[in-house]
Amino acid sequence: MKNNKNILIASLVFVILVMMVGYIAFAKKLSVQGKSTVTGKWQVEITGIVPSTIGNAEAGDPSHTSSTASFNSAFVNAGDSVSYSVTVENKGTIDAKLNDIKLAADKITEDGQDNVVYEIINKPNKGDILSAGKAITLEIKATYNPVSKTSSSIEIRNFTAIVEYVQAN
Repeated sequence: MKNNKNILIASLVFVILVMMVGYIAFAKKLSVQGKSTVTGKWQVEITGIVPSTIGNAEAGDPSHTSSTASFNSAFVNAGDSVSYSVTVENKGTIDAKLNDIKLAADKITEDGQDNVVYEIINKPNKGDILSAGKAITLEIKATYNPVSKTSSSIEIRNFTAIVEYVQAN
């Protein structure tokens, strides 16, 4: 009986010691220090614009910055159109994700209808990835509305495309 008491007391003392060591280990503040360097180059930009015309339309000289393309076009007859192939290239080392492509144009209306119709052909979807080192080509088209009843024979338009990319991850 006395022997069992000694084993029980020794076991309890051992359990209390283990609990103390565990408490000390978990109660101590853990500090981890480190240093990290992130390297990468962000360079998504419009790199070129090539115009083409249908009918008697005329394409003025387009211009661009890294994210904005500006165009001017002259239309003679309803149905004339100008297309601009706009190349967007990821020259950086970080993948990019398409946030938005916006077209902004002056609006000249007759009877509540715009005389020129704008569209982006082969437009990528929002969220599409443009991998580092890759390029895409958008076609931005302006068409002198075939149902236009304008009395002028020449319609001149200025319009802009804004391409917004953000970091993919």
